[in-house]
Amino acid sequence: MIQAARHPIEPERELWIAGHVFGDVDAPEVTVAHDAVVDGNIGAESVIVYGRVTGVITAPSITLGQSAVVEGELTYQTMTVAPGAVIGARCVAS
Repeated sequence: MIQAARHPIEPERELWIAGHVFGDVDAPEVTVAHDAVVDGNIGAESVIVYGRVTGVITAPSITLGQSAVVEGELTYQTMTVAPGAVIGARCVAS
């Protein structure tokens, strides 16, 4: 679990973000918790967002929970959006 970081993060397995990340994240699976904030880009096979992301999310599978707020760009093959999620992003199906 990451609580605060100011540099690129590249773990080799699933990553749960519970704090504030300033920088890019690249991992196989990324989950952004309810109160978490990512100011940077996320690249993964699967991304689940419950918190706030400002940047580009690139993943074959993106899920936005009801408390998600996303600004920037979403590039995906499949995307699931829960009622209540806020998308202020360009959405690009690939």
